[in-house]
Amino acid sequence: MTTPANHELDDEWVEIGVVARPHGLRGELKVLGVDDEMARFGQVREVQLVGRGGAVKGRVRRFRSTGRQVLLQVVGVESREDADRLRGATVSVRKSEVPALEEGAYYAFELVGCEVFTASGERVGVVSEIRDYPANDVLVVRSGGRELLIPLVEPVVARVDIKGRRIDLKDIEGLLE
Repeated sequence: MTTPANHELDDEWVEIGVVARPHGLRGELKVLGVDDEMARFGQVREVQLVGRGGAVKGRVRRFRSTGRQVLLQVVGVESREDADRLRGATVSVRKSEVPALEEGAYYAFELVGCEVFTASGERVGVVSEIRDYPANDVLVVRSGGRELLIPLVEPVVARVDIKGRRIDLKDIEGLLE
């Protein structure tokens, strides 16, 4: 097995999937990804796996993707038993290795921490998490003790400025009530 790492993910890592089960006999992991195009992560060199038994970091030996599913082989995970112990573990990569997206596109993790404003410029709060619902993603915006759920869709969100850490909403009656 690979060398133990910290049990907590720090801000240097971003989750890209969850180990569903072992695949084969030589330690390969079947991973369910968070992205429809998991192939974009095929060039990462190292992953961190955090599960029930702690956390491990390991160099990627092999990465094969088919849509959201990935077959991942990590140095140090050499047997089906090693892989089985990682069932349910989150799979994370260094933010520095996350591939850039085309202009105007962004990863969900980039939205966490952004400030949200109304069309009139009034501060609503800060994005604390993104929830993945069947119809669309939803921003969880916290302000004081209050939590607002705002659909992350074009009719609601006017502008996302990742570099400026700001999200502007459209003027929609009843949205913030």
